[in-house]
Amino acid sequence: MPTDIPVTAMMLSSLVKFPLVFISGVLIPVDQLPAWGTIVALFSPPTYFTDMVRHLLLGKGFYPLTLDFIVIIVFATIFMSITVKLHEKNLQND
Repeated sequence: MPTDIPVTAMMLSSLVKFPLVFISGVLIPVDQLPAWGTIVALFSPPTYFTDMVRHLLLGKGFYPLTLDFIVIIVFATIFMSITVKLHEKNLQND
């Protein structure tokens, strides 16, 4: 449901983004996370970007660089498709 109040959208956005920072390997590298953290990190899009940057800058990443690129493209495609569908639905309701 769309909203005219930006604060509502920002709160929801922060509710999703904030936990992703902690499970994406930004603060603790994925290879140092516990087993459950590594599994959860698989479903976090920032994990692959962070791993790609670690790979390119430090020369050591948890996942292969090719996998990082592929997963980022897949996540971007999925989220873009969802966004387009939601916008189409909301534009039809106006």
